[in-house]
Amino acid sequence: MIDPLETLKLRFRARCASDRDALQRLEGEPAAVSPADLKTMVHQMSGAAGAFGFPRLSAAALRLDDQLSAGEPPSHDNLQALIDELGRL
Repeated sequence: MIDPLETLKLRFRARCASDRDALQRLEGEPAAVSPADLKTMVHQMSGAAGAFGFPRLSAAALRLDDQLSAGEPPSHDNLQALIDELGRL
């Protein structure tokens, strides 16, 4: 049986690779991603990852999303956890 969402999953994976690159730059260059763009990125990633069956990625993105929603800067640990999950994808 062919997964009807396979094309969307492939596009999601490709976007995640691009997002991982942006997040990696953020550690050494905080202005690489604006706070608003970062919030949007991780919020969308959390929802899409969960919908496509990537619960660990969704959870990592959600932790960072919650932190950003509380007005806190991204912690190194949460940011690295998200980068690591993106690498596993």
